[in-house]
Amino acid sequence: MQSDSRTRFIPIGLMLFALFFGAGNLIFPASMGQAAGTDVWWALLGFCITGVGLPLLTVMAVGYSGLPGLREIGNRVHPWFGVFYSTVCILAIGPCFAVPRTGTVSWEIAIVPFLEPSQLEVGMPIFLAVFLGVAGWLAASPSKLVDRVGKILTPLLVLTLVVFIIKSFITPMGEPQTPAAPYATPVMAVVQGILDGYNTLDAIAALIFASLTIGVVRDAGFTKQSDIAREVFKAALIAAPMLGVIYIFIAKIGAESVLSLIHI
Repeated sequence: MQSDSRTRFIPIGLMLFALFFGAGNLIFPASMGQAAGTDVWWALLGFCITGVGLPLLTVMAVGYSGLPGLREIGNRVHPWFGVFYSTVCILAIGPCFAVPRTGTVSWEIAIVPFLEPSQLEVGMPIFLAVFLGVAGWLAASPSKLVDRVGKILTPLLVLTLVVFIIKSFITPMGEPQTPAAPYATPVMAVVQGILDGYNTLDAIAALIFASLTIGVVRDAGFTKQSDIAREVFKAALIAAPMLGVIYIFIAKIGAESVLSLIHI
């Protein structure tokens, strides 16, 4: 076993966090914060149940099972169900929902503010081609995800988010406003937060990400099922709290931004 195997779970956990943290994880907590207003903390409680707790339990369950892929998990019900369920899940977190959402959110946030209106029609297909090409290159070699994502992209992502969070404390955008109807009471806010957490698609993605994590752990030199499950658990316990902390602050920023958006 490699000499760094004992600490290998740290970059694997960072990789898992980066895999989970997509476009939905950025926009839905902020949107929920805007709508929940003063009940944002109750809404966050519900959001973290399905946006953090459910993916955490899913990764741990798949790690414990030791099954190598999503189809094998579905095969425990029936082989045809394994084919159907794995196809639906991959389409959901791939070309049908998550991939277009990730590309368009990146375009709207990172590029649109710097272009003239006349440049948007030409710029969008160029940007998406480059963006999705880079994403495809990163995903083409799962064995290199830890080095490319866990050790490089995740620290940059976390650093950027930390800067935004610190900025939100130094110059807050405003005060939380009256909650929208679905968040009108604490109980309603928790229930709506649970529903909002499903929008991230992480409960589905966790099935695939867990299988990917198992493969990375095996590549790190772990062969016994008990060792693989332990390392997957460790990685999940790094990724899940990081997601929770980021959600809290993004929702806080969203709750404080309502008046600023009205005045634009």
